[in-house]
Amino acid sequence: KLAPLAYKLLIIALLAVGCETEIDLDIEAQHEPVLTSFVYADSLVRVNLYGTTTFSDTADFTTIGEAEISLEVNGRRQTKHLADGETSVVFDHRAQTDDEISIEATVGSTTLRGSTTLLEPPIVGVLQADTIGNEIVCMLRLQDFPQSVDFYQIMAFHADRNGQRQRLACNYTDYIFRYEISDIIPPVSHSNGSFSDELMRGTWRTIRFEIPLAGVDELLAEGEPLRLQIAVLRHTRDFYRMHRSLLTTENEQLQAVLGIPTIHSNVSGGYGIVSGIAITTLEF
Repeated sequence: KLAPLAYKLLIIALLAVGCETEIDLDIEAQHEPVLTSFVYADSLVRVNLYGTTTFSDTADFTTIGEAEISLEVNGRRQTKHLADGETSVVFDHRAQTDDEISIEATVGSTTLRGSTTLLEPPIVGVLQADTIGNEIVCMLRLQDFPQSVDFYQIMAFHADRNGQRQRLACNYTDYIFRYEISDIIPPVSHSNGSFSDELMRGTWRTIRFEIPLAGVDELLAEGEPLRLQIAVLRHTRDFYRMHRSLLTTENEQLQAVLGIPTIHSNVSGGYGIVSGIAITTLEF
């Protein structure tokens, strides 16, 4: 069982439009299956299946062996074989908004299952970005969906001359990025730019964040202009809960009060996250 074990899951990058998702997992367990899939609109569905390695400073994923992986979308099912030594399969279904997606992976006698729904993309208004002092101050308008509880993430990128996107560090100082996890600890900010719509209540909201120029200068080649892209992602509740639990694992003060947390998973039979992610990207 994974729940009582100490482990740490770090989402290194979420890339939607020409990018990939990497996960690094340190866990005190051997060869437990991990199933992940981050499904984006108008993109083919990729399913990742790994085995964990014993905890160490250089712990990494390992292959899990042969497996059968099935994708069911709106009641239609297709299956692919994961060969020994492989860690992912790509299905020929191009996901669409409102798709109901279920994924099943069978490894030996173990079956893992996860499901998600592909959401509508965020509604983003005018974005303003001004260089003030040693940072780029960004202000964007976001329209909340009144009929649902939603979870968002804001990320900044530089698109280099080769079309590759490099993520820029941001300071998420707006109060909307904070949440209260305990009555005796001040509200905690999501360092990755995640937040819920609890303060928006179905209305428009102006959200501020800053991009330090020091980090921008390190990425740019000599004479290369900044090609700024702001991505606003709309997550499922499971993805947001995973990020909240990650935040606790990285905060020693929270651990002193709450104990070592369990990283949230929505996969039965093993561990992992299956999540639909909608994205709106603004370019300068």
